[in-house]
Amino acid sequence: MCNSRQLDGRAFGSISFRVLCKQPPKDAMELCVKAISDVVESMKAFGIVKVKLGPETAGSSSRLGSLDEVLTLCERVDSMEPVVDWAHVHARDGGKLKTVSDFQKIVDVIEKRLGTDVIRNFHCHFTHIEFTDKGEKRHRTLSETEYGPDFQFLATVIAELGLRPVIVSESPILDVDARKMRNILLWELEKRESHK
Repeated sequence: MCNSRQLDGRAFGSISFRVLCKQPPKDAMELCVKAISDVVESMKAFGIVKVKLGPETAGSSSRLGSLDEVLTLCERVDSMEPVVDWAHVHARDGGKLKTVSDFQKIVDVIEKRLGTDVIRNFHCHFTHIEFTDKGEKRHRTLSETEYGPDFQFLATVIAELGLRPVIVSESPILDVDARKMRNILLWELEKRESHK
């Protein structure tokens, strides 16, 4: 599956790996590297050079799409930047995103492997999520506070580091939760600005 958005004069397409569910992880990785490399070469042949493709973290541990796998794809194929679906990372790892530090560690790993420019303007998805021991079950709204992860923690990291991500709401009520996230982030940014 691929979604495309126009960002600051360049296009960005996010890629999900649902079609590779039945492949062993190593085989799935090699298939992806080959297929996406072919796509990138075709794009270049047609003069399409400002488009970034973004492999998305997956919510199920049985699928290609761990953070490490996504970063590996970005390292191996040109014109790729990661799409961090925070709910998927949370579900896949059994609810591990519980503190500001948990979000900060992921941002640090991305910066270390792919560079400051990638993390400064990264593309991500956010919503609350219900999960089982196998990973993602269903997306939930931000008002369903018994589910996580907590957007406040991500907003804190964004404000502290001066990041400028594109954040896509994947909530069942996209517009309502997108406004909630915007307001939380604006509040966090204003709080940081007032302490300067």
